[in-house]
Amino acid sequence: MSIVKAGFRRIAIWDPENTKANLIDSQLRRDAELMIEESDAVKDDYGRVYPSRINFSCKYRDYGYGRPLLYFLNELSKGFAVSAEIIASRLSNTPTYNGVFKFLDPDLMGLQWDLRITDQENYAEISLANSLEWERGKLVIDNAQNNVIETWSGSTERAFPHTYYRKPGFLSAKYGSTNLFERSEIVNRNLSFKTTGTANADGQIITDWINVEASFTLRKNSKQDIKALLEIGPAAAFEFKDALNTAGNYQQISFSSGVLTPRNSFKLTETERTVTIALTGGFNPVMLSYSNAGSNEIYTINL
Repeated sequence: MSIVKAGFRRIAIWDPENTKANLIDSQLRRDAELMIEESDAVKDDYGRVYPSRINFSCKYRDYGYGRPLLYFLNELSKGFAVSAEIIASRLSNTPTYNGVFKFLDPDLMGLQWDLRITDQENYAEISLANSLEWERGKLVIDNAQNNVIETWSGSTERAFPHTYYRKPGFLSAKYGSTNLFERSEIVNRNLSFKTTGTANADGQIITDWINVEASFTLRKNSKQDIKALLEIGPAAAFEFKDALNTAGNYQQISFSSGVLTPRNSFKLTETERTVTIALTGGFNPVMLSYSNAGSNEIYTINL
């Protein structure tokens, strides 16, 4: 009797046209999960159920931030869904697999994600899902019995692209040309980009908007600080810069005037004097532009 091993060899997503554009091969990942579930069951008088759909969903955390992950995810979110391939563990060294699950047109996966830049780690929580009519879903399972995997330039079944891992490296945070705070004042920081949208009949969530939320808790709470922070106003432009390496290259994310608005919470106690600055807003994916000038990664997000 053979024992099936848990795990995945590869999880990858790319453009819906299957040209392999904006391909994200998530080799630096954790907590991957694929769920396959019959649903929308019709129930008769005797309690018997007859499923009419098969739902597929896959979730995982991708640490390949240096791809650059924000750019690739944003590009994929301009469409309505993505091509995907999920390769389960090997059954032998031949190689054979315990399932090669492919989701190509018309069985594309809806894409949702939550990308975070923090003082501890940089990553994206990626969620893929669809709900296929039962016969279509069964065909995905039938085809998964084959051991033919997708290929592209430089593709490997399993790799260790450690150069994509990006360590935290705060450089600056500004409103206009003024520093919002200094490194020594940081208690914790978190900048998140999270998709939102609505699902169609095939269970593909189509991204309409990307919500942005930045939260900074700081040791910055003098009477002058309180006055200055309250005077920033809703029309400020914001810029966040992080180091990419020790050679001086950086990532810069700039939000034009009106994309984000600030809200402050000041805490003054016998033992603590802090402020939490929350910046919130959002944008249509087409309003993000990206350039890689001189090995610096520059994002500009307009209203």
